[in-house]
Amino acid sequence: AVVSTQSGHYGRGKELDEFHYTSATSGPAEFDEVAVTIEQAKVVLVFVTGSFVERLSGANFEDSVKKEFHHAVAVRTAANMIPVILDGLLVSKGSWGSDLEQQLGNQPCSEEWANADVDDDKCKSIVSNIITLALTTPAIKKKKVPTATLR
Repeated sequence: AVVSTQSGHYGRGKELDEFHYTSATSGPAEFDEVAVTIEQAKVVLVFVTGSFVERLSGANFEDSVKKEFHHAVAVRTAANMIPVILDGLLVSKGSWGSDLEQQLGNQPCSEEWANADVDDDKCKSIVSNIITLALTTPAIKKKKVPTATLR
């Protein structure tokens, strides 16, 4: 899954104006739409699940997961991508598989959702921490006033 940041306002302690989820299970006709979203993004969050790792590591080069991930790396660069680990078995970056580990293995990541019982307060805290990570990416740091919304 890809979540990207676009125009709007965000920052530590502020609520998200908008949240848009782009599924990596989109079909070939929808790839162009997802690609545009990635290209307009400042930061891309990569939700790391067992299924995502399996598909990204698979042999099917037409798989939308693989295409969207590699497009995000090419357009946004790994420095502007944040892994958000959703599966406790994938907290160790060594279990990610070659492409994901090679591209994002050195990036700061959020693993708070991996083994947590998430209630509303914990969810807000996790989102706040992810926004803090996003503020450290080169695409956001070079702006004097960060202006984006998780998209």
